[in-house]
Amino acid sequence: MTVHPSHIRQGLTAEAVPVPPTETARPYLKLWRSALAELIATAEGAGALASDLETYHAQAWIGTRDFHTVCALAGLDGEEVLTSLRRRGVPGA
Repeated sequence: MTVHPSHIRQGLTAEAVPVPPTETARPYLKLWRSALAELIATAEGAGALASDLETYHAQAWIGTRDFHTVCALAGLDGEEVLTSLRRRGVPGA
């Protein structure tokens, strides 16, 4: 799964976004973007871990220093991702 800020703004799911060929040489980006996508889905109550407690924790995590670290490891700008999540109305953003 890959999540780009432009895809978040467009409301695309991670499963619908192909990995650009230039990024196949950097599989760690795919790993971190998958983690980010799962945490965002969990914050929305739709992730694989979406119990009430996990949803609460995922929402509280959005915007934290750790959130920005994961975004950076995924090759994304944390502020852009956060802005996109706020526009979408994701809880916790």
